[in-house]
Amino acid sequence: MEKTFTILLYQLLELRIFIEEFYENFSLSDTAKNNYALNNTSWILAAEEKKHINFYRQWVKEAEPEKDYIIENGVFSQFEFQLINLKQSLSSYGIYTAGQLIAKAIDIQNNLIFLITNIRDTLKTDRNFPMNHVLDAILKEEQKFLASLLPFRRLS
Repeated sequence: MEKTFTILLYQLLELRIFIEEFYENFSLSDTAKNNYALNNTSWILAAEEKKHINFYRQWVKEAEPEKDYIIENGVFSQFEFQLINLKQSLSSYGIYTAGQLIAKAIDIQNNLIFLITNIRDTLKTDRNFPMNHVLDAILKEEQKFLASLLPFRRLS
């Protein structure tokens, strides 16, 4: 099976769903249930992720051209490896305060921005790649979300 840009977008969408589930599941943990600020923060982050999921779904719909862009298997495998690593980094271990959860959210966003930048920069080298605007829009949205988190990083 050929690896395509649309498949990659679906995998990014699945990652956002996974992140949303991470926050939602964390909000149901005993640690979060016993700390109002932590519980509230985890629900807010889960709600924000739902917005990102809808944003990604819109781009997946738009990026499904009749002839999809094929990504070389080796390059696609690198992207998949980074996606897997990001999923595996989602752990609530050591998170006991809202500030620690915000720090984790910032770390997740930084890693996601790094991944999307890497994808964009790698695919941009091919002059035939027709979806630069999609990656630019996604990257801009992720950077905007990171910027909204940064003022809260000093929570205790």
